[in-house]
Amino acid sequence: MQNTRSRSHAQQNKEAFSKKPNQNFYKINTNVNLSEANTWGLAAICRNENSEVLAATKWRMMGFKLVTEFAAQCGFMDVIFESDNEKIIRVLTAKETIPNLYVGNVIIGITLRKGRFRMVVFSHVDRKDNGLTHRLAQHALTEPNKIWLEETPSCIVTEVLWDIFNQ
Repeated sequence: MQNTRSRSHAQQNKEAFSKKPNQNFYKINTNVNLSEANTWGLAAICRNENSEVLAATKWRMMGFKLVTEFAAQCGFMDVIFESDNEKIIRVLTAKETIPNLYVGNVIIGITLRKGRFRMVVFSHVDRKDNGLTHRLAQHALTEPNKIWLEETPSCIVTEVLWDIFNQ
């Protein structure tokens, strides 16, 4: 039953990573899970053009600006940040003004970190296409503050493998 369930999650999440970045770019999907009252679970998954997981992380009570810091510390220079938070993506791509003080502080933090990358793109992705990262963000609520470098988190390995072999 578990294998069937995981395969179902993998099939649902396939589209998010089937849109591959250009060669030598890294795609970093982010998600914030707010299912627990007053608690944020944040996750980021970095994959290359072959859909291989190069780095992943999950935190509790953190924000999007830490994802940019994480990517910079991992040494990724040409990145595409994808998020299902359309409001933040619209502000980062200068399609909207900063809406309030809290989000304004997040935007300022992200903007200050943009200079650490050679090329950076911010892109909105539909919630349904960000399912894999959402699952990792859910895990951040119960097992926070973990980083994986050049390995896949065990809680999403089945879906990642399914995605790689079924492109």
